[in-house]
This record gives sequence, C-alpha cells and structure tokens, in this order.
Amino acid sequence: MSESKYTKDEQVLIVQQAMNLQATIESEQAQIKTIQNQTFRLQPAEPKHEVATPVSVNYPAAPKSSYSFSDHIKNDNSFLGKLFSKTGLIISVVVSIFTFGFGFIVLGILFLVKYFEYLEKRNEFNKQLANTPEYLKAKEEAEKLAKDEQERKQKQLDEIYSTAMIKYHQELEKYDSEKSDWESKKSMKLSILQDDLQANKEALSELYDSTLLIPKNNRSLNQLVWLYDDMSSSQHDFEQSLDCLYKDRQIAESEQINKQMGDMTNMMYQGFSATLEAIDYGNSELDEIRGTLGKVRRDMNIANVGAAVQRRNLKKEVKATNSKLNEVFDKK
Repeated sequence: MSESKYTKDEQVLIVQQAMNLQATIESEQAQIKTIQNQTFRLQPAEPKHEVATPVSVNYPAAPKSSYSFSDHIKNDNSFLGKLFSKTGLIISVVVSIFTFGFGFIVLGILFLVKYFEYLEKRNEFNKQLANTPEYLKAKEEAEKLAKDEQERKQKQLDEIYSTAMIKYHQELEKYDSEKSDWESKKSMKLSILQDDLQANKEALSELYDSTLLIPKNNRSLNQLVWLYDDMSSSQHDFEQSLDCLYKDRQIAESEQINKQMGDMTNMMYQGFSATLEAIDYGNSELDEIRGTLGKVRRDMNIANVGAAVQRRNLKKEVKATNSKLNEVFDKK
C-alpha cells in the first residue's frame, strides 16, 4: 500500500467521520424501519344490535271434560252398553264362570272396544271445550302478554343500542381525527429521517471518494470501530491498523468491539427517537426539532472532518450537506 498523503491525526479523524456516518446511517435505517412498521390502534368496534329472545306464551290449562266411563255406559242403549251396566255385568260374570272362563276373554275384548269408544268421545268433548269463546279469549290474553313482554325487552335492547351507537360515533370521530394526526406525524418523522439519511449517505460517499483512504472491503461498521479504536489508542497509522485487522479479523467481531458498536448505534437511535417524539403536527416546534437533531449530529462529530483532512472540496461538501438538512427542516 502506498504512503498516505494524510497525517496520522487526519487519518484518525477520517476513520472517525466514516464510523460516525456509518453508525448514523444504520441507526436511521433501523429507526425508519421501526416507524414504517408502526400501526395505529384498532378502530373501535361497532355495537351489535341485539334481538330479544322469544318469550314463551304461558297458556292457561285447557279445560277437561268430566265425562266418565260410567257416564258413557249410562248413555249407551246398545247391546254392549247394556252388557256393561251393573245388571248386565253381573250376568256376564256368571255366564263366564259356567263357560270355564271363555266368557271372561270375550268380555275383556268387548270391554276394550267400549273403553276406546269412550276415550274417543271424551277427546271430542275436550276439543269442544278447548274451542269455547272463554278459553280462546284466555289464550289470546296469554299471547298478548308474551308479545308485550318481548316488545318491552326489545325496546330496552333498542335503547341500549341507540345509546351505544351515539357513543360509538363520538369515539369513531375522535379515532379518525387522532389517526389522521398520527399518520401526519408518522409521515413527517419518516420524511425527516429519510432526508437526513440520504444526506448522510451522500456525505459518506463523498468522504470515501474524496479521501480514498478506506478500502471498500473495510467499510463495515464493526471494522471502522475496530480501526478507530486501534488508531486512537496506539501509534498505528491507518496502514498499520489495517495490517493488524487483516492479521486477526476475529478481533473485529470481539465482544468489546460489538459492545462499542452497540453503544454507539443505541445512543444515536435513542437520540433520534427522542427528537422525533417531540414532533407535534400543526404547531411551531420544528425549529426546536431541527436544533435538537442538529445537536445529535454535532455530538457525533459529523462535520469535523472538513477541517481535519484539509481538503477544500470535502469541507465544502460537508457544509452543503448540513445546509440540505436545514432546508429539510425549514420545509416542514
């Protein structure tokens, strides 16, 4: 590798600048991804219009006929009717005894025939009673009571639904307003970060192209952190530190370097987060946001390389980059 045109101190600042810019870029990329994945809370659920469960009709007990089997026999003038009268029944029993019980079988069959005839007659009387005007009116009253009760329950549910819908529309209006405000803030945050990210990428690209110090295959953040840590804590210039890195690449993956890299990106991420959380859409706090974000960037020494490398065009580009950032905020 040819001898560098930069002093050791200038090399340290160039590496520091590349490290800071790369860490800033990765932090902003992570912040952008986080914000892009954010979603607003779910819309309030619309109330459900409940329907009252059907009310069972409590029908009055249907009147029953007092018509008995004995009444049926008394009113029956047929042969079987006379057979099952008291006198006829006594005679039948006597006859059955003298016929060795055969008469009991016949008598039993005839009794069943007569009994089923009685049941049919009694059911006919019950149907007639169930269709009397008095009972039909009682049924209508029971049905009306059940209908009135169901309408009362439905009215209560309708009132509950109506009240819930009023509240729902109020909540929905508030929700839509808050969601619109949230989306505007999200869009503004992304715009600020994306503009700043683009400016940092351009600044880093200009740094690499202008200085031609750091090889393309040694520009990962962990490598830059390792090189800066080695150069700033030893007498090694960039070539010597790079040789050490090549001899033991695992050093760049060590726990200490990873911790330094994590602390740096977390500090930047938190700085951007705190700054972006201050955004209040529709007010005049953007000047404060611009100043805060500018302080975060100044704390990372983003603009220091201009004077360090003593290259006029790089210094001019860094100033232009910062100017672009200011324009971004001025447009918000």
